[in-house]
Amino acid sequence: GWHEVAAYDLFAGPPAPVSRVVELTVPPDAPPSTAELLWWQVRAEIDVVHARDPVQPAPLLVLPDPAAEPACLADEPMSTDSTVFEVELDRRLVHRGGTVAGTLTVRPHEAVRTNGLKVRLVREVRQREVSVDVARQETPSVPLTGAFDFVPGAPFRVPFQVPVPPDAAACCVTDGFTLHWFLEIVIDKKRWLDSTIRV
Repeated sequence: GWHEVAAYDLFAGPPAPVSRVVELTVPPDAPPSTAELLWWQVRAEIDVVHARDPVQPAPLLVLPDPAAEPACLADEPMSTDSTVFEVELDRRLVHRGGTVAGTLTVRPHEAVRTNGLKVRLVREVRQREVSVDVARQETPSVPLTGAFDFVPGAPFRVPFQVPVPPDAAACCVTDGFTLHWFLEIVIDKKRWLDSTIRV
């Protein structure tokens, strides 16, 4: 849905040919235009009494701020179950088309038979004025291990690299719109539902 940033009155009174020059300021925290996700437009609207208001939109391309933070991972990890998953990242700020690299440490507290571990990036978008639902998009999973069993008291470490999509939208939090990237570990359990851990 569309979220109105600002509105300005151009004129009032009886209909007459009129021309106005108006300067509009793009908010400093405005997220950049992103194909199939986020659009900007300027809309001219006539406030008609007791009738539908005619609207004339004009597309607007908002470019990313070169000095702003690039697409990034959210800072808040999700709590896990009795098995502890720890991730050390080379850096938390990454660029489009770059790579998220780090090391996963697993400290099993219970025996689990698995077909292996996978890691993926997840983009989540919330539009609070539209609904409380979250628009979720996953990147292809990257296998970390083959089949093995979790052994209580036997921690292990696995290095990983996950590519960032070249068209990844940057993280942003504005009034009515939130976009974040997360890292998720997927446990492919044998003969059971997979477990997903956000770290």
